[in-house]
Amino acid sequence: MDKRRILLFAEHSAWGAASNFNEMFSQSDKYESIEIVAHDGGKNGYSFGNEKDIRKELYTRDERIKSLIEKEDAIFLIFDVNGLQLFLKCMNELGESINNRPINIFWSGNPYILNHTICNEWVSKNGVTPFAMLDLLSYNNSSIPLMQPYNTKILKKYRVGYQRKEGDSFTICHSPGHKGRGNEKGTDIIRGVINHLDSNPSLEINYNQLGTDVWLAHEECLKIKAKCDVFIDKIGPLSAGGLGKSGIEGVCMGIPTLSSMHKSTLIGRYENLSHIACDSADKLISEVTNLITNVEYYKEKQKQMKDLAALFSYEGTLSYIEERMSK
Repeated sequence: MDKRRILLFAEHSAWGAASNFNEMFSQSDKYESIEIVAHDGGKNGYSFGNEKDIRKELYTRDERIKSLIEKEDAIFLIFDVNGLQLFLKCMNELGESINNRPINIFWSGNPYILNHTICNEWVSKNGVTPFAMLDLLSYNNSSIPLMQPYNTKILKKYRVGYQRKEGDSFTICHSPGHKGRGNEKGTDIIRGVINHLDSNPSLEINYNQLGTDVWLAHEECLKIKAKCDVFIDKIGPLSAGGLGKSGIEGVCMGIPTLSSMHKSTLIGRYENLSHIACDSADKLISEVTNLITNVEYYKEKQKQMKDLAALFSYEGTLSYIEERMSK
């Protein structure tokens, strides 16, 4: 069976987890999937996707790229505003029309929030199929809910063999990276909660905040995260209010994961993500205390995470997106 070509346009592989989509399409054996990126991401790319056996092309204005996009039945999947800018630049510079081409776009970040009006107009004018993360659905009611896919089988392997022993400290992990300095993920609130819990002599807490002072590659972050007992993604009214890539990784590892979801629209296949919702410091204190002191509640949360992981699997996400994307 001939494979259908699908071209993924992203600023770099970490944007919207573009390389995960690339791997998902490639592993299905139905697609010739290729990422076209503006740059490698540098430190901000977290080495994301470098370990994957997938095809990437750094955009240059040459015949090599033109040969990829000129195939009339090629499918396009664009990652947010920066990916859209790259896509339009590519098509314009290489003399290719976007008319009557199967184009899809995935809104996944702050640039879309800042430019959603003009972006939505472009989507409507050009007959593009829009997908959006749950915290961005409110900016266009025609967007299709979509969360990034993950190789859940690989992520589960990081967790194999980990079991907190009786008497060990309860490890809480938060991974804001450089965003921790700006409190974009509610890191200040989380630190305050940790201090409150730490003041309770009956609770043995170990807090591990990743990436604020020492830069860690994506692989190293996963190894450290796999050895925590609860993962906190985002907290508080000023946070992005949805589950991000780091939180998804926690869920897929089967780690009880908590995140503010106040800006997210939990509908359809994603409605059960309400299990991770934790929108305030008081709720976080209550949840973490319960997870530490109530063994049965902790086991219940673990099971919920394992069930939710199916939402992010390559197989489930591919089937979902194939039924809805322009192709």
